[in-house]
Amino acid sequence: AIPSVVIFNVVITYFFKKYRTRNYVVFVFEKITERYDIVKMIVLFSVISFFSSLLLGLAPALNQVFSMGAKLLTLVLILTLLLPSGKLKKTVFAFVVVLMVINTLGSGMFSELVFSLLFYALFRVLINGLSVNLKIILPFIGLIGLILLQVFKGDFREEAWDEQGNDDGFVIAADVLLDIQQNFSSDYVLFSTTLTLKRLNQAYLSSRVLEFVPSSEGYANGETILTTLYSLIPRIVWPDKPELSGRQLLEKYGNYIPYGNTSMSIGQLGESYANFGNIGGVVFFAVYGLFIAFTVSFLARRSTQGKPFLLFVPIVMYHMTKPEVIFSKAFNTAFKGVLFIFIMLFLINKFCLKDYDETKTL
Repeated sequence: AIPSVVIFNVVITYFFKKYRTRNYVVFVFEKITERYDIVKMIVLFSVISFFSSLLLGLAPALNQVFSMGAKLLTLVLILTLLLPSGKLKKTVFAFVVVLMVINTLGSGMFSELVFSLLFYALFRVLINGLSVNLKIILPFIGLIGLILLQVFKGDFREEAWDEQGNDDGFVIAADVLLDIQQNFSSDYVLFSTTLTLKRLNQAYLSSRVLEFVPSSEGYANGETILTTLYSLIPRIVWPDKPELSGRQLLEKYGNYIPYGNTSMSIGQLGESYANFGNIGGVVFFAVYGLFIAFTVSFLARRSTQGKPFLLFVPIVMYHMTKPEVIFSKAFNTAFKGVLFIFIMLFLINKFCLKDYDETKTL
């Protein structure tokens, strides 16, 4: 796993270096504000996100489109950074976060909220920079926050999903917080921390593949990677398209059955090894690094004229940022995410465009 991660990061760092500078992101955001009416973009994204959330699940063949539409709320959060008025910026930010919390408590799925806030923080740091003290402190704050969230999430889901009562998300959340407060002790903290770190330890799940393959289960030899080809076919065209989940790969190549409906996987490192072994897995992961670098480069280069491609990183690269997601899902999301950008670009140009001079580039 270590050689794979090293090569992955070397490839990303080399191809990425031009687009990691703060000045570049500031320039792109300035061009976006020159080209588009930010308030109109916020309204447009909010409306599409609202109706996408309502339609999600009603038409399975279009679920991924509606899912990407619902994620536009994350882009609204990022767009608040471009609002000129401090008061308006804070008001819109608070309103969007409240909406996200309501959605999260209604579904019990916390990853959307966490990743939305992380992407917002990333863009904010790229624009405003980060002090040395915060660079040191933030990882510890993040780790503590993840532990607390994981503890709360487990208890919340147990009550929200398993109980037959009619309590809404806020009532259940209040009950869970009260229960945590009443049972808080050093033993409780130790148990919760251990459980959380085990759940977050993707390396443990990936290492199970190294123990189980090929001694008990043969190499997949690219079979799981090839599922990417038919995963790109829309379900509206192929309604009975076969599915491959991370849980299936964990059970087959990791010899591990997650408890209940827990979503777990061997991850991209584990899948690389399960398909190609030690050397082949390292080579494939380097190729995957090239793919991510190309994706970011594509979005960044097309943002120099003020077209908001870079804003869509949270949609196109949503599954690339999650190490537990299998390759077919990451590739699928990236490909369809780019197509989604062009649809949104048409709508943005139609409803949000200002008079603009395109002669200035980076």
